[in-house]
Amino acid sequence: MFSQTCCTAAAPIGNSLMPASSGASTIQWVFDYSFRAINRLIIDNDVVPNDPRRRNNQGMQWSAFIPLFTNMGISASLGLRHQLRQTLSETQGSLGLADPQLAIYGFLPMQQSTIGLSLGVELPVGQTQSMDSRGIVLAPDLQAGSGTWDYSAQLQWILPTNRSTSSNFVFNSLFKWNGENPSFAGSDTDPGRQFSFGNEWQTAIQYYHNGAFISTLLRPDISLKYRWQAANIEQEVVAANSGGHWTFIGIGTSMALSEQWSLRGYAEYPLWQQVDGTQISASFEFGTRIHYSFERRDPSPRKTIRL
Repeated sequence: MFSQTCCTAAAPIGNSLMPASSGASTIQWVFDYSFRAINRLIIDNDVVPNDPRRRNNQGMQWSAFIPLFTNMGISASLGLRHQLRQTLSETQGSLGLADPQLAIYGFLPMQQSTIGLSLGVELPVGQTQSMDSRGIVLAPDLQAGSGTWDYSAQLQWILPTNRSTSSNFVFNSLFKWNGENPSFAGSDTDPGRQFSFGNEWQTAIQYYHNGAFISTLLRPDISLKYRWQAANIEQEVVAANSGGHWTFIGIGTSMALSEQWSLRGYAEYPLWQQVDGTQISASFEFGTRIHYSFERRDPSPRKTIRL
């Protein structure tokens, strides 16, 4: 048995596929934590106040960025995801392994800017069989994994505004092709059902400023993000109450703890949405990132390519 699909407006697209820098011999380790409250009930694009239902998801992700050449490298990410949904009559939740991600990235330094490109794939090995207290398989958007091969492409443009302070604009555009799970919630006695999340596009502009507080130890940033998601497909039919458009504003601060360690915190709030049907959408998000980098010993000068 399985519950009905509902309220997929807040399904995350995932973290950036790009490393923090393009150093030829710099290995980077990243730990991300995020908390997203999903408490805005939207009916016909109107936000309904005082909805008693509550939902949130939390995620932890470990990522490694390993350079192979002067301006190209590979990355791998592994995460855990916890989701909770509370209604007047029941509480549903799941905790499990998210789909791991592998990616290849490259940088093209320009005279006044840097362009980055990354291609990634998510492996369908995450948890997809979480159940409620009655033994009913939870809806796809409450599972930690998707059970599908998903592909991502990211384009990044870094444009310095003041070389004396290292302040810059960062433009990001990320598209995700979501695959199809032909037997969601299937078992030996139940073939399950066909399901796929809608493809997704996310684009953002972010401004980082160096030297604003305490010399260059703190680096505040502000961002504006647009997100589009197509409707989900279930049993070869477009699923109701899924898909739409959103815009968010974000603020954050990065702090250099040492030459190798840095810490970043951020918060994100919705500004506008236009969704299909009735959905529960994100009301706010906050998170933190711990970044560690170190130089690989004796990088080979022969491993240099041009994009």
